[in-house]
Amino acid sequence: MLVISLCSFIHQNCQPIDKGNMLYDDWNTCMGVGYISSIKILNDIGKEEVNKYQIGTQIMCYQTKGII
Repeated sequence: MLVISLCSFIHQNCQPIDKGNMLYDDWNTCMGVGYISSIKILNDIGKEEVNKYQIGTQIMCYQTKGII
């Protein structure tokens, strides 16, 4: 299961983004989707806000019942 969190490095906190239960067959696919999704999220927020609040994403894939 892919979990993406939105982080402010100025405020030193992260909050998970509700993206539903995204399950993947393997670690590589899960991480790849996480990185692509992170780029889209940051682009949607916009350069000014990302720079102002030093926003970044944190991605993690968790295995659930044999599926990632």
